[in-house]
Amino acid sequence: MAAPQIPGPLFPPFALVGLFTDSFMTPWNLYRKYGKLVNLSVGKRGAVLAFGSEYNQQVFTHADDFHTIDSETFPVELPANTALRRLWNNGLLQMNGERHDQQRRLMMPALHRRHITHYRELMIAETEKRLAGWRIGQTRDMLSEVRAITSAIAIRVFLGMDPDEEGAALQRILGEWAGMIQSPAYMVLPLNVPGLPMNRLIKRSGEFERALEDLLARKRELLKTTELVDGLSALIQAQDEDGTRLTDNEIMGQIGTFYVAGHETTASTLTWVLFLLAQHPEVCSALAEELKPFGGDAPTPEEAERLPLLEGVINETLRLFPPLPFVTRTARVPFRMGGAEFPAGTNVGLSAFVSHRLPEVFSNPDKFLPERWANLSPTPYEFIPFSAGSRMCLGAVFARAELKTVLPMIIGRYGLTNPPGATVDYHASIFVAPRGGLPMQIGAPNQACGRTEVRGTIRSVVEF
Repeated sequence: MAAPQIPGPLFPPFALVGLFTDSFMTPWNLYRKYGKLVNLSVGKRGAVLAFGSEYNQQVFTHADDFHTIDSETFPVELPANTALRRLWNNGLLQMNGERHDQQRRLMMPALHRRHITHYRELMIAETEKRLAGWRIGQTRDMLSEVRAITSAIAIRVFLGMDPDEEGAALQRILGEWAGMIQSPAYMVLPLNVPGLPMNRLIKRSGEFERALEDLLARKRELLKTTELVDGLSALIQAQDEDGTRLTDNEIMGQIGTFYVAGHETTASTLTWVLFLLAQHPEVCSALAEELKPFGGDAPTPEEAERLPLLEGVINETLRLFPPLPFVTRTARVPFRMGGAEFPAGTNVGLSAFVSHRLPEVFSNPDKFLPERWANLSPTPYEFIPFSAGSRMCLGAVFARAELKTVLPMIIGRYGLTNPPGATVDYHASIFVAPRGGLPMQIGAPNQACGRTEVRGTIRSVVEF
């Protein structure tokens, strides 16, 4: 069977745009209408959406046959000899083949479990500083608050800088750069002309690169006499079996990857956890009881392993709101999928959102049911919040450690509720977050778990 015989919409470009503007409901609606394979080919440009663990496994376990978007396949030509191009080309997420594998090996020491034990203390310290400003009775935007926490942790852990002192300027530059690089604005009119988004992104990339170059030089001097435990120092010292080290451009590209992927995805998950707990009083009360012995402190990693509801709440949030809801790969060779033959060059889209809502794997898939995880063991290709296979998120262990550190500190100290009648809309593109933020009222712990009705598009993805 040829690929064109696979069903799909009459005007695929509309669906392709929808995948970027709403990476939750667009693939979900296409799946419900056309099934597990959807043809989105336009002319000679082959494209197919593939839903479910069988296709996830096929693509994720054959990384050499299915490449991620890189400089050759990126839809926009990034201007040559610019910091933007250097940073983008040297990020792990844009690498394939042997270069990806080598860079991944060199990056792994920075996120080794032995370092995460040290990082945990930094996570606690930065969270303490941010929570110190919260007051009972305030209404705060939890998306902004949580982003402030995870950004500070990223600066402290990955760069070894105090985000309130010497790291403040770089944190500002990184935050602005990360926001720009995730926006489609620079791709709509990709011209390096003053006033246009591409030009602004190039300028901010230059600031980012110059700041990192200065920091790299200072780190190298310090490392001659001092033992440092942070992500940047680990990257500087990383060495492959044949003596290969990361170049400065590669280190700077990977720091950008660390910050964007590590900070933004964890902030998103934490924000959605707080929202879901506020909307499910019985779960919120049970979790508060499980965390009560810690008195608002973070459990140790060993203690966290013995907290089944905490694990279930995190997993269930990752299921309902996967940090990377949609990914694409480009086939380097002809392949067969679902009885159809596809040529090399075909783009394949995979949806964690759809995979996590298949009722044959997850009963009552639209409901927040953390207790399901007590007896549920999905395969690595049924539950893919951090992708799977050889390209699985390098920071998955770090992200879980951060979630199990920060969340107990918040839940153990405060009760959070949504203002009555609040509108909560989701924004799902590359990452997923509440559109326009998530205002929540801060109460004492004993005032937790009071559910209020909310409006908005959130009701189309979660059943309350």
